[in-house]
Amino acid sequence: MHRKRISLLFALCLTWLVISACASATPAPGNPEVPGQERQGTPGTEGAPGQEMQTPESTVAPAELAEFTLTMPGTLTAGPLTFEVTNAGTMAHNFEVEGNGIEEAFESNLMPGETRTMQLDLAAGTYEVYCPIGDHADRGMRVELTITE
Repeated sequence: MHRKRISLLFALCLTWLVISACASATPAPGNPEVPGQERQGTPGTEGAPGQEMQTPESTVAPAELAEFTLTMPGTLTAGPLTFEVTNAGTMAHNFEVEGNGIEEAFESNLMPGETRTMQLDLAAGTYEVYCPIGDHADRGMRVELTITE
């Protein structure tokens, strides 16, 4: 039992070191990583199990869920988008994009601290992005997203 705990602790520490090293990497020239702004995807980047692979042409749009806010860009360019959604809150949340014939949400809710990606190819127009759980959207977890040409 003691060896299993040490092995688990070692694996967690190693994972933390790898994530820290990746997070501190300098962004490529012409691809600044500024919170709240668009950034281009990295070829071959894969998410956690259950997430789709990100394509090089996909623009990454960060989104943060918390009680009771949804923080993300309000305007993006039409085409392939990868929403990188993080639950920064203390309760379960979800992420739904609706409009222009599209209605997509995660199959299961995001638990606190969890991050997932959602890939969509959005045409120009207006979309509603919100947390579909209970009254979360009515309490402020709603953003009108404008997709431009």
